[in-house]
Amino acid sequence: MRALPIAVHKRGGDRDGLHTGHQRRPGGGPGAPLTYLRARLKLEHEGARAVFALWGACVWAWQNLVLQESYMSSAKRPLSPHLQVYRPQLTSVLSIMHRLTGVGLSVGTLLLVYWLAAAAAGPDSFAAAQDFVGSFLGRLLLFGWTVSLFFHLCNGIRHLFWDAGYGFELDEVYRSGWTVVAATGILTLASWVFGYGLM
Repeated sequence: MRALPIAVHKRGGDRDGLHTGHQRRPGGGPGAPLTYLRARLKLEHEGARAVFALWGACVWAWQNLVLQESYMSSAKRPLSPHLQVYRPQLTSVLSIMHRLTGVGLSVGTLLLVYWLAAAAAGPDSFAAAQDFVGSFLGRLLLFGWTVSLFFHLCNGIRHLFWDAGYGFELDEVYRSGWTVVAATGILTLASWVFGYGLM
């Protein structure tokens, strides 16, 4: 019987021992081990090739992440916009006020619930609630709640026009903003005059 041709790697031998000449490692060059590894993996199961491809993708992603982090840490990027950088404008002030008045309405609703609960509890409880509402602190809270109510109402109508696609020009935005401020003052004053007229 004729023996199979045997080949031994000349440089450093072979970890796997002897192997056939058809599986001889490519010699020379720093990339020879990687080339041999790829050739061996090509003969294995498809899952092995997928693992090798996944390993290469992970190395590539890690290298790009390191480079990106290095660039972002060294680059002098501008700060994000905040209140200490930009001068207050009508649009920004009204936007902030819309959120603050929303919180004020939520807090003021607790006072309304207290007043209704006192009215349902009996004459004594209702008299105590009326004394608190009629005090300086109670009227100050009522005034703030009234301003919040009418501002949030008028600015909400303004937002409805924006949702419909109207009023996005700069002059229209400022005009509608000042209209909201004026309507808030007029409605608040009218409601308090009407309320004192009923007393």
